[in-house]
Amino acid sequence: LRTSVPGMAPLWIDWDTLRANVKLSWPLPRRVSLEAESLSAQTDPADGTDPVELFSAGTAAGELRPNGQDIDYAGSFT
Repeated sequence: LRTSVPGMAPLWIDWDTLRANVKLSWPLPRRVSLEAESLSAQTDPADGTDPVELFSAGTAAGELRPNGQDIDYAGSFT
């Protein structure tokens, strides 16, 4: 997945497997869970320079839940 955000260098995010689980509700989902295996990210320079590895994780998991006006996050990387 190539990402581009104004003001930041483009990133290349890669994984072997990605699982997502969403519990839908209104006006926000009750829960969004993601789990990825062999997750990594690196810069994706457009000027021909070498990319820089930012991180890699054998397994990454995260969960988002609304909590009033806030959003709680719990996650892990190994």
